Amino acid sequence: MHISDDKIKLQFLNFLLETDDEIQEQFERFVSNLNNIKSEDFEEFVESIFNKLNFVDIDDYVDMCNFYDYYDEDICDEIAQDLLLEYRELIDSLIKEDNIYKVFWVILAIYKAIKKEPALIEDIGICYSYEESLFNELEEIIYDNIEVLEGLDRSKRVDILKLLVSKLKDNFDYKFFNSLFLNLIDSNDMAQYAKSYFDNFDAIVKLHILDILKEDEEYIRLAKSNLKDDNVAKILLERLYELDRYSEFEDIAKSLFEDNKSYWIDYLIDKVKKDKSPKFYTDLVKYRALHNDINRYIELKSLVSSNEIEEVLAQLKESYYYDYYIKILIYEQRFEELLEFVKANIDIDFSLYAKALVEVYPDEILKIVIKKCEQEMTAYNRSRNNYKKIAKMLLQVYNSSIKDELRKYINRLYYHKPRLPALQDELKRANLIDDLQLK
Repeated sequence: MHISDDKIKLQFLNFLLETDDEIQEQFERFVSNLNNIKSEDFEEFVESIFNKLNFVDIDDYVDMCNFYDYYDEDICDEIAQDLLLEYRELIDSLIKEDNIYKVFWVILAIYKAIKKEPALIEDIGICYSYEESLFNELEEIIYDNIEVLEGLDRSKRVDILKLLVSKLKDNFDYKFFNSLFLNLIDSNDMAQYAKSYFDNFDAIVKLHILDILKEDEEYIRLAKSNLKDDNVAKILLERLYELDRYSEFEDIAKSLFEDNKSYWIDYLIDKVKKDKSPKFYTDLVKYRALHNDINRYIELKSLVSSNEIEEVLAQLKESYYYDYYIKILIYEQRFEELLEFVKANIDIDFSLYAKALVEVYPDEILKIVIKKCEQEMTAYNRSRNNYKKIAKMLLQVYNSSIKDELRKYINRLYYHKPRLPALQDELKRANLIDDLQLK
């Protein structure tokens, strides 16, 4: 850019600083933060951040008459983003200056300030999700800026690692910065250096270091001692699978599945080998068959006896997966059982079974659809929405062997006394009224 352009820019910026109060305030905060950094007093900078975050009044951000239209967490998230915005801007300026060490110095200071538990005040007390929102926003800041470590030489990486280790104290601290450590320790040389702080790190980072150093047995031993961490457990299973140590993989997988079936099922069902673990594989398929997966139900039929399939169906009948149970009964063409089930559970969505049963049990379906329509007609605070439901149910079985009987019922609805224009309109929209009926 030409010098004259730079002069114009400076004139314009000076003009803004002199005339715009908001920009003037932002500039003063920016200069203050730069001065705090230059002072090299980390604790003072932490305290200045804490003072900014502490005892913030929610009234400054939310019109209290609309407060209860929001979720508490959403408000806290918005406030956290707003309060940490100036530190995002400060980090951006440090990156432009290529002062990467100071970037993480600032990030650490923000973290320490949040750890001091600043409070957000609202009319009914302290907003306890505020601290969580601040941590979440700081995680976002780290994520957005972690790429600055790419291409950083060893000495600068070591300096940043030393900075982190000097300021972090407990396991929670180290775990919070896992993503940063995983990116900092990127080579055999850095892994060797980081090993001098090995005991401080979270298990995920320890495994990362051992992986780089190719210490496989120590890697597996450490992972086995940290199986309560699901991320560690999954990393270990992957490693055992890759090393073809299937027997160990199976033993650990069984234990994990027994402790938390819903968490592990999706991962394990695609990993466990049917030929090597027939019973375990069958247990996994059965679990999925019981939890809304008809393809696994079909597969299960080839793995277990008919008696066991009957037990599965009995469990499903008593479960909350009634739509899935209906789907299976239709697949099995067990229409008599299906009819009895829906008659005993009249509130079940008509569309789930109407087409499957209307030609098998036309008279029964006619009774059911009329009963469900009458329920809508007598609903409390009946509205057009009820009429839409009526039209939808009638349409689902209209083009069937009960069409003539349905037309008689539709005529009754159409000429209901007193007249119901909204119902008539919905019946017309569904094409359930023809010229013959309107004579």
